[in-house]
Amino acid sequence: MGAARHCFRGVYNAKGDQVTSFSAVHNGMGSFEFTPKAGEVYTAKLSQPIAKSYPLSKIEPVGTVMHIDNPEKSDVLTVTLTGLSSLGTDSACYLTGISRGIIYYSQKIAPDQGVLSVSKNYFLRG
Repeated sequence: MGAARHCFRGVYNAKGDQVTSFSAVHNGMGSFEFTPKAGEVYTAKLSQPIAKSYPLSKIEPVGTVMHIDNPEKSDVLTVTLTGLSSLGTDSACYLTGISRGIIYYSQKIAPDQGVLSVSKNYFLRG
């Protein structure tokens, strides 16, 4: 056929340009990486199973970013946090793991703490 595959899920800027795509990996869940630009407006769009658009939150010039590395063959999640100092010294920040409404993990995070290792044993499988 030679036709390009149509992306059924993506994030679009205000001009309608697709800036990233995403797809389900298992039971409708998946992930993607995306670095937004301050002041830009973004919308996540789905075309299957139904066509629907979801406006994303306003992009601020400063903020906190969390990246979770979940290697399949490791017993540990690595959580990398940047921008915590932008919260100020009087703010408390917690990393909390919740599944099906139950808190399985919670830890207070210092503003200068950049990387955490969290055992997968805290969480249910799946």
